[in-house]
Amino acid sequence: MFQSIMVDSFIKGLDPIDQKSISLNPGQIFNGKIIKIYPGQLATLIMNGVTLTAKLEAALIVGKRYWFQVEPGDGIPKLKVIESVRENGKSDSRASENLFSRIGVLSNRLTETVINYLAKEEIAFSVAQMKHGVEILQNVKIPTEEGLAILKVLIERDLPITSETFLAVKSVIEGKGLSIQLHELSEMLQVIKENHPVLQQLHHTIQIILKEATIKGDQNEVNHFPTKIAMLITRIGLQYERDVLQSIIQNGENREEVLLQVKSLLIKSQQIYLPSKLQEKINSILHRITAQQLLSVNHEGPITNYAVAIPLVLSGIPTDLSIQWQGKKQRNGELDPDHCRILFYINLEHLKETVIDVQIQNRIVSLHIINENVKPIKLISYLQPLLKEGLLNLDYQLSSIKWTQSIQSKTKDKKNVLHQENTYVQTSKAYQGVDIRI
Repeated sequence: MFQSIMVDSFIKGLDPIDQKSISLNPGQIFNGKIIKIYPGQLATLIMNGVTLTAKLEAALIVGKRYWFQVEPGDGIPKLKVIESVRENGKSDSRASENLFSRIGVLSNRLTETVINYLAKEEIAFSVAQMKHGVEILQNVKIPTEEGLAILKVLIERDLPITSETFLAVKSVIEGKGLSIQLHELSEMLQVIKENHPVLQQLHHTIQIILKEATIKGDQNEVNHFPTKIAMLITRIGLQYERDVLQSIIQNGENREEVLLQVKSLLIKSQQIYLPSKLQEKINSILHRITAQQLLSVNHEGPITNYAVAIPLVLSGIPTDLSIQWQGKKQRNGELDPDHCRILFYINLEHLKETVIDVQIQNRIVSLHIINENVKPIKLISYLQPLLKEGLLNLDYQLSSIKWTQSIQSKTKDKKNVLHQENTYVQTSKAYQGVDIRI
């Protein structure tokens, strides 16, 4: 139930309010509405919920929508009007032809679908992004609606628009978790007759990862959990390209360790002729890892979002621990530990899907636990003093713990499912809970 929320926040960041900033670059095109005109060829327009003032060398009408293109220059943005737009956000056929002609794009059914979608979503895009998006949508086997949503993510995050990035983002939106897929690949490699050394090494590395990802829950393991996460990030290859470059700069130092990362071995495995199901599984995991790399960092003004998903094995059951950090960067490049937000998502054996929202202000910590089960009062009462003491040892003070239970789980309405477009903040109104104040 909560997984779609986590996927959405993984892609967009933790809080939609942080998305209300726009950076416009020369050559970009966007659809906006004029809300006020000033002397000196200045006007205020609204785009994707953000109000901005720009210089416009054209006679415009307040309340009307236009296609604009950003022109080079410093200071107040200078915009060129390309074409007007109808009230429903779509350009009429003649206006569409004029728009495509001016930006150098061939007019057809797919390009009109893409341009109308970008107009509706009010996304600023470059001509190159538009052309690459149309080309990919023509070639990849993805339904148009789903493809447009992926294109939006790639444009908003300013990521390369290629078949690989499309399939990578798709793997996050609808694919299985990394831990389950690694288990499945390990089982497939165990029974395959192919005795290729790359596949043997891949199987061995995956077994090491799954062993390291197994959580027993003893205190020593808890104390070294951050080290375990860092080790898993390296072994999986979530920093593979950086590690390769670093190895080259250091004249081959750590080269063997880099070559034994899962991503490196998956890339090599793609060059081997394999049964189709095995090849599909290898491609799927590679897309998943690539997606995590592409979506791991997101900057919105002064706010930075980091995200990572780590495979874990709890009570013999594979699951992924998703962690997202949000905060302002300090001069040393790290997030401010006094003012930040951390979101955890994990699917547990008994509690099932669980979200833990940790908010820190002036080193005062408030916890918000979201789960479909009834609040375990005795368990919270037992763990609360331990948590408080542990935070005090790290110079943090526990302020409150809130447990919210999904209303849907009480009504048991099978049709009452959160849609993927919802975000954590937007759906928070659908929950009720009780605060524990300390």
